[in-house]
Amino acid sequence: MALACAPAKQSAVAPPIPGAPEVIVIATEMRFSPGEVVLPAREVNLTVRNTGSLPHDLTVPGLGIYLLVQPGQAVTTGLRDLPRGRYDGQCGIQGHAAAGMAVAITVE
Repeated sequence: MALACAPAKQSAVAPPIPGAPEVIVIATEMRFSPGEVVLPAREVNLTVRNTGSLPHDLTVPGLGIYLLVQPGQAVTTGLRDLPRGRYDGQCGIQGHAAAGMAVAITVE
């Protein structure tokens, strides 16, 4: 029997970039903190830390980001040469985005 919150995708994580700035997003039950994130276009390490009791992911289709994070864990990925603009991110696990688990991402 499958769990209702089981994600259908696999997380593909690029290794962190040595010396790049780090942006941290905290995932907890039904919210991301901060709710708005600014990423530099050139290079950045994006860390998602799950302080909740359920699995969460950060999915940003416009940037090709999908990070699955288990409770009590953190995942960091290195990002390079991001296209400037504003993107919508959310938790792609069933029901989480509908409950308000979304984040606005600006690449400058």
